[in-house]
Amino acid sequence: MSSEYVIVTPMKNEFSNLKNLISCVIRQTIKPKLWVIVDDGSTDLSRSFLESISCQIPFLKIIDMSSESRDMLIHYSKVVLHGINFAKKTIKFDFLG
Repeated sequence: MSSEYVIVTPMKNEFSNLKNLISCVIRQTIKPKLWVIVDDGSTDLSRSFLESISCQIPFLKIIDMSSESRDMLIHYSKVVLHGINFAKKTIKFDFLG
């Protein structure tokens, strides 16, 4: 059984949570084949922090989501779907988280 998986993480102004999240993901026994973080217009240090460490995490890809007016539930779904579509175009995988 294959264990290749992708993680899609929506992000907006999550700087205070990123170190812990990254630590949890990189400590996994089986690393994801791809980890897509969808930046939904962060205005804090989230994006610059991720860019500064991305060279140390080869499976991490940061993508942008264009800003638009939002209904939070619908918009959240769009952000996640944006990441899933990117992953599907980029690699083959067996599981999605």
